[in-house]
Amino acid sequence: MSHRRSFIATLGLVLASNPLKLLAKTTSKEQTMNSKFYDIASLEKELKSGNRRYLPFLNVDKLRTGLYVLPAGAEDTQQPHEHDEVYYILSGKAKFVAGQNETEVQEGAVLYVKANIEHRFSEIEEELKVLVFFSNMK
Repeated sequence: MSHRRSFIATLGLVLASNPLKLLAKTTSKEQTMNSKFYDIASLEKELKSGNRRYLPFLNVDKLRTGLYVLPAGAEDTQQPHEHDEVYYILSGKAKFVAGQNETEVQEGAVLYVKANIEHRFSEIEEELKVLVFFSNMK
């Protein structure tokens, strides 16, 4: 099984067994559901049709997710966020800077960034496709 499929399968198991009641009552902007399937190719198509780099696609009680795509040579202008964040690199090659730490990333890398820490992708050598997971804890 590829790294991507293995990660997504593992994530599904973690979310399904999470005792934090991820699917509790949500606000009107959030989705209420017991489960949902997303196809990365369809998300990419939707992202490109809107001429954007980031597409949020799930927002439930304690979790938000999105697809982030940066072309080779692009500048990542994101600012620190108010929530903890995990990135899963679907494809591409770049460097990632978080605080004082810098690392090279490529397909299969998983990155964690604590809330309010300055971070960004840099030196993007190959188009970078990233699944983004935010905690929704307030």
